[in-house]
Amino acid sequence: MTERGDFQHFARVLEALPVPVYVVDATSVVYINAAFTALLGVERSAVLGRSLIDFVAPEDLPAVIDRHRRRMRGEAVSPDYEYSVILPRSGERIAVRSTARLLTIEGAAYNIGTVVDIREQRAMQAEIEAKVAHIREQAEALQRLTAPVIRVAEGVVVIPLVGRYVADRAERLVEDVIASLPELGARELILDLTGLRFEGVGVLAALTRIARVAGMLGARCTLAGLSPELARAFADQGLGTEDFEIAANLAQALARRGDSRP
Repeated sequence: MTERGDFQHFARVLEALPVPVYVVDATSVVYINAAFTALLGVERSAVLGRSLIDFVAPEDLPAVIDRHRRRMRGEAVSPDYEYSVILPRSGERIAVRSTARLLTIEGAAYNIGTVVDIREQRAMQAEIEAKVAHIREQAEALQRLTAPVIRVAEGVVVIPLVGRYVADRAERLVEDVIASLPELGARELILDLTGLRFEGVGVLAALTRIARVAGMLGARCTLAGLSPELARAFADQGLGTEDFEIAANLAQALARRGDSRP
């Protein structure tokens, strides 16, 4: 743009935009539109002629000043960045995202940019991140949880397996069972597989290991509620059931022990 009329026409276009827009030269603000004054909550005269950094939060000043100076020198600078603005009247801090470009108007270099209030966006992002963190915590807690060890009668222990057992969880299950059996004086160990979600052969090895260790510790192991899918997996892997007794369900397994009462 080389004529004053061009700048005035340019300003009229910017004035109609609903997005806050500013134009600054090397040192001060030379133009802001109505949307920018509405964002700051002040008259236009309170901003024109001042440095834009007067409204930037102190902790963001170094980065904002550096970007502005580099852009004015014609260096390649990312046009998008975020910082906090301090509202003049209330002192409230608001998070904004600015997009700026170097523009030559009437032979002079100007930095023209838009400013968008992103408080709501950040609040939504924080809420999403909090929910994701909560979900991850729950998932980690479930992974840490192996299975409850329940003493249902003298010398009889039931362990209900619920969900899926990936490698780490299956290994912790084995360790927990091995540690619990001597403490409970178990002679009969019933693994209730009704709620087990079979997703790999790793759990077969864990079940076999538990049964063998239980046998070494003097406890017989019964698999209750073995699903057809799990039974086929045992057969496909060439694993026998000699290390286990098999019961159709937990009630049958307890009945075989002569005591189905807790």
